[in-house]
Amino acid sequence: MSLLLFGLLLAAPTETGGKRSPRVVEEGQRQQGPKGPQLRFHDVRLEVAAEVGEVRKRQIAMIEELLELEIDSNRRGDLLFRKAELKHERARFHSFLKGAAEEQLGEAQDKGADAIAAAEEKVKNISLDERRASREAIAVYDRILREIPAYERTPDVLHALGQAWWELGVKEGALEIYT
Repeated sequence: MSLLLFGLLLAAPTETGGKRSPRVVEEGQRQQGPKGPQLRFHDVRLEVAAEVGEVRKRQIAMIEELLELEIDSNRRGDLLFRKAELKHERARFHSFLKGAAEEQLGEAQDKGADAIAAAEEKVKNISLDERRASREAIAVYDRILREIPAYERTPDVLHALGQAWWELGVKEGALEIYT
């Protein structure tokens, strides 16, 4: 039996012409990388997130129109809460964009001072947009608490408000809400 296995092992290289198995990637091919267009997950996610952002803008506009017509305080609270959530989602979208811009900043390190300055400016602008969107969401959460003190979803509003403060980096504001 062992003689048979030994014979098969000796015969294997002659079946492939004495060359290595075709499954082994040659060193030159390995360094070339994949051929053809590359689809990066990050790029696809960025495109989808931008489309969602447009839908979010339209929803906020529709909610603002509905708020002009609504009198019932609980339904008004629900609309305001949804508006605040959409604005908070927009802040998170800007946070995602900031991550992409920071990645580009890292890539710009090899491209010179002008590329670095442009990438830094982009990160700065996106950070400002993120903070602005967070502040807008916080203002709407505060408005709900101020205008509709008996709102049935006040605990949800308080939780979301604390989360918004936390994500903004104002830990004291979050702790004040949570305690």
